[in-house]
Amino acid sequence: LRGARLLASGGLLLDPAPLVAAEEPVETRKLDAVYVTGSNIARTDIETALPIQVITREDIERSGAINAAALLSQVSANLIGTSDAVFIGNGRPGLSSANLRGLGEGSTLVLLNGRRAANYARTGSTVNLNFIPVAAIERVEILKDGASAIYGADAMAGVVNFVLREDYRGLYASAYGAFTQHGGGNQQQATLTAGYGDLTADRFNVFLTANYQNNDALLARDRPFSRTAYRPGEHIDNGRERDATFPANIRIDETTFVNPSFAAGCMPPFSVPVPGKQWCGYDHLSFINLLPPVERTNVFAGATWQFAPDHRLFAQYLYSYDRYERVRHVVNASRDVDPQKQPSFFYPVAGPFYPAEFAAAQGISGPLELYYRPFLLGPAEDQVRTDAQHLVAGAEGWVGGWNYNAAFIYSQDTVNNSGSGNVSARRLIDALATGLVNPFGPSGPEGDALLAGTTWSGEFFHSKAVTSSLELKVSKEIHRLPAGAVAVALGAEARREELDIVWSQEATSGDILNLPQGKSTTGSRTVEALFAELNAPIAAGLEAQFAVRYDHYSDFGGTTNPKVAVRWQPNAAWLVRASYGTGFRAPTLPDLWTPESLADTTAQKDPRRCITGKEPDCRAIFRAVTGGDPNLRPERSRQWNVGVVWEPVSGYSIGVDYWKINKTNTIGALTDLQIFTNFDLFEATHVVRGSAAPGSSAPGRILRGNQV
Repeated sequence: LRGARLLASGGLLLDPAPLVAAEEPVETRKLDAVYVTGSNIARTDIETALPIQVITREDIERSGAINAAALLSQVSANLIGTSDAVFIGNGRPGLSSANLRGLGEGSTLVLLNGRRAANYARTGSTVNLNFIPVAAIERVEILKDGASAIYGADAMAGVVNFVLREDYRGLYASAYGAFTQHGGGNQQQATLTAGYGDLTADRFNVFLTANYQNNDALLARDRPFSRTAYRPGEHIDNGRERDATFPANIRIDETTFVNPSFAAGCMPPFSVPVPGKQWCGYDHLSFINLLPPVERTNVFAGATWQFAPDHRLFAQYLYSYDRYERVRHVVNASRDVDPQKQPSFFYPVAGPFYPAEFAAAQGISGPLELYYRPFLLGPAEDQVRTDAQHLVAGAEGWVGGWNYNAAFIYSQDTVNNSGSGNVSARRLIDALATGLVNPFGPSGPEGDALLAGTTWSGEFFHSKAVTSSLELKVSKEIHRLPAGAVAVALGAEARREELDIVWSQEATSGDILNLPQGKSTTGSRTVEALFAELNAPIAAGLEAQFAVRYDHYSDFGGTTNPKVAVRWQPNAAWLVRASYGTGFRAPTLPDLWTPESLADTTAQKDPRRCITGKEPDCRAIFRAVTGGDPNLRPERSRQWNVGVVWEPVSGYSIGVDYWKINKTNTIGALTDLQIFTNFDLFEATHVVRGSAAPGSSAPGRILRGNQV
């Protein structure tokens, strides 16, 4: 029912206030005028020429959402955003994001009370929604239209503005619990809000909201639908023909693998026989989590002092600390994933666990090349800690008929990613060479001790993003026309963005199995902006909005973005609107300054060499080069929107919008799947080959692929 209500409103307006014709402005100074998302002109209503969906505090309480990402998941315009669940399988731990129109999370601008916050410190591409406590949200305004003319970068697809509480009186406490029928994935939450002071009577207010949330892990093996990745009867086999597992597979040549335990059924549920083959397959769902354990603490405090009838000072501080854990896999020890491409993992002929009879039957006489996972060590795990702070201090009021709002903002986001259960490639190779570690079954005490000595635990990386800025905007009704008042807004912003991503020496050494060879990144830039906006009533029920903004970045220069919007309301029930504008997305600091690094692709086919089907290049792991480019220019967009809203009765509206966004100069790294799927397109520019063999008509083997 809740989702139906949000959807029935057309994703345009969720506000109990009826659509009414514009009224004559009252000639008094008022501090209760608000800035509606998509405009810098303070006004007393939220119905504008732009498509805005409003989620009120009442809607939030009815939704049952316990975090900001869950709340936005109920918005139809928010598509495929990252969440705690998606975090299980991506390289951006602890991130939850918004993604309006499906154009990418970097094209959606997330604001707090109309102001920028520091982006997620791992990638610098978007604001992490996890640091915004639901208990502190007064309402959410979602502008589903480009807004670079108002806010600058990153607003090509729209804006999500979390309007936080500005004052509170009294004491409020609540607790929440959700428990699953079959165990795992339970949720608990507790909230306390307290405030004192009345702005009218006492001329001040102070308040604090504290929220604690704990989510239990949900294991894949605890649910029937995810218990196993191998369902031959349903043609599901994890998408792989072979893999490193335990008991270890033995590689005979490029395309042939065997396993001494195959006839006995391998070692279910962790490894299972691969149908039609002679090797065992690793069932990755036997280890991983569907949902990670999450512990989240948020504190939001605010203070307002109305020191004069027309002037206020205000300060707000938001702190968030999150803890996540991710179970990855038992590490893969094989030639495919050895980051330094050292000699592969072998078991010696003289080892006490050498399967002599099986090897002889397979025609093997020397050391055994292994595709192996050291199950005794258990799965590798990530421990992720994120910490965010957001401080705003400023003043607002009226001077000479101008409504002013000035603020200083300091926002910081940090991520610390550590791990346990990781394995040194060199130490594992040496341990296997002793013959005391049994890759096919239990080892003795000496072998177990040697295997335990191969592990490594410690920090992978820590990162920190800081955004500090000064903002000033003023607005005023400058002229009166027969249809109403002409209002103007002017403003300026000065901002500095900083990002540091520091990888540990161990993580960059290339010796830790299954870890990307990340490289440390640091960068900063300054941004200065000027903007102006005009709102003019053309005739009764017809008004137009004109806006323009100039942003200058210290790294790539300046950009100017205009916007025009028209709103026509012939009567109280109908509203028609249209808008046109341009936008941009600045390249992130990692986009610009990340050093080049090497990683492994997934198994791919080289179409130039895979001719007979027996060549090793029909399924091979290649090296890929990734990194930043300091010469990147911003992404650009042009967008327009036309919509109509019908409100047959007060409090219920139906809206339809048609929108179009043309996006150019898109920034991104190619995946290996994109390169090999479109090989004719990317081979010349993104594939580096070695020399061809003498007398061969086939080209040389692929040395690496450039994904940048």
